[in-house]
Amino acid sequence: MMTCNGFLLLIAALPLAHGRGGFLAVNPASSNGAMVQATLDDMLGRGHGVDAAQLANVKAALSPLFSVLPKSQSSRLDTPFMRYAVQRYFIQQHGWIVKGFEPHTANLNASEGHAHILHSAVPGQVEDVLTKTLSHGGFALGDVVLSIASIERLILNDGLKELENAFHLNRLSSIQPLMKETLSEVLTSYFIIEHLDGNATDLAQHQMDKDQILDYYPHWPETLNFIEDIAGDDTFERKHSMNPFVETSFHFDDVARITHTISERFGPLSNHECHDMKMKLAEMDVHGTGRVKLSDFYRSSQGGAWQFLETSEYLSTIGALDTSSDSSGPQVIIPNYITGMNNCISSSHYYDICCLNECDGIFHHLEAQIQAPSASASEITRAIEQGIALSPLLSSSVLVEPRNLSASLSARLQEIAAHHGDAIPLHGRLFAQWLHYTFPQECPYPHMSGTVTPLSVSDLKKSNVQMSASAEEMRQHIESEAAQRAPSPDAGTEMWMLQEELLGPVAPPSSTWRSLLRTGAHITMVILFSAMVGMELTRRIRPFCTGDKNRKEYHI
Repeated sequence: MMTCNGFLLLIAALPLAHGRGGFLAVNPASSNGAMVQATLDDMLGRGHGVDAAQLANVKAALSPLFSVLPKSQSSRLDTPFMRYAVQRYFIQQHGWIVKGFEPHTANLNASEGHAHILHSAVPGQVEDVLTKTLSHGGFALGDVVLSIASIERLILNDGLKELENAFHLNRLSSIQPLMKETLSEVLTSYFIIEHLDGNATDLAQHQMDKDQILDYYPHWPETLNFIEDIAGDDTFERKHSMNPFVETSFHFDDVARITHTISERFGPLSNHECHDMKMKLAEMDVHGTGRVKLSDFYRSSQGGAWQFLETSEYLSTIGALDTSSDSSGPQVIIPNYITGMNNCISSSHYYDICCLNECDGIFHHLEAQIQAPSASASEITRAIEQGIALSPLLSSSVLVEPRNLSASLSARLQEIAAHHGDAIPLHGRLFAQWLHYTFPQECPYPHMSGTVTPLSVSDLKKSNVQMSASAEEMRQHIESEAAQRAPSPDAGTEMWMLQEELLGPVAPPSSTWRSLLRTGAHITMVILFSAMVGMELTRRIRPFCTGDKNRKEYHI
């Protein structure tokens, strides 16, 4: 476990290791770099913590996005853009929506945004200081990378607690090795309590959850195959170190490694459920407007689409209901509905697994083509018309082939260009709105801040929000006058409005003294962030490293 001296060493080392180019500019062979690495090894386990390989992988994945986000003259991101970069990384790499970095927090004002960073894990006294210091600093690439790697390790190590519970629920000791048949039982238990919010202490209730898993999670057969494939791959990878004449067994650290891989890969795998849901809605969107009449939405639930049951009030609250046309009546906005928190299938202490936003795949293409925080209308037109690069985030129904933009889309893009002097911010509301009309089934409609109230999965469970519509409410919409009219090819056009809202402020020019002030405040922020992660990791990992003299020390 990490000692008090080790933690103080990390705090002392971070400012020294920061260097001119951020944390990753440190030579790993230098004394300061070695000091930081030794402390991280002590905190997380040698070879399994925030090591150089993990930092390099995060940096490689993050660099393309970082390069196109608006930065100060010292090449640092403001807090909203840092949060956006972290959000995009975890969604693209793991399908995680990390709490404190949810998409709906991107447009919080500065004071609110600072207080929300890692709100679920920050001790109150640290958060108070963090709130005051973040507004004065900025984030270099290395700082964002280190933050991501720390959060990533924090999340994965947190799963050790649920793995211990999975052993207990199967009346097994975590010290004794498992055979292959028993491994499957433990992994099933782990999945239920970690990803399906199952009871982690009641053995009878857990057995009932196991027996009835198909009733509340219809995709279990595919998920079980996914889990067994990961276990098989792990066994194959360590085959060279195993005795071929002895039946394969799995120690706790083997099982923990497998569960880590499950958590890392489950999000993207489970997204096929979201694609299936999108396809059902797209079949009702006869004109490709990204909208389905609420009456058709409810009518489909009577034909077997059991998931389309949300109340009109709830749909409006999360920004998934278009009420702009009296003639068409209320309409469900497909991408806003798909990416809603109501469609999250898993929730842990630190993150939710929800439907991935396909528009992130389109942004990834545009960022790679434009390689700048803003672009002219002609540059954007060229990037779209040449076709969209394939991405794991995109479903098979996305229009990725080369095409010519319609006259109306071109006119609206010119309207935005005039608003910004033909330097359109790629991460502003107006461009996101244009993308919604260009890719109506993939890109959510961007509401102005404060007009919708998305709730997290945990908030939904705590609140008394009525999510499922009654039979009477569905009947009223199905039999309404608007329901009798055919869907309109112009659905949604009345929601277009020329109101901008940028993800973050434009960085002002930096004088020498302001740069020094920013650097001092920034170092303080890095120290506090590292302290926050270290405190939380120590609290979470301590039961697995100390206290029980009969328990093996595991480093994952």
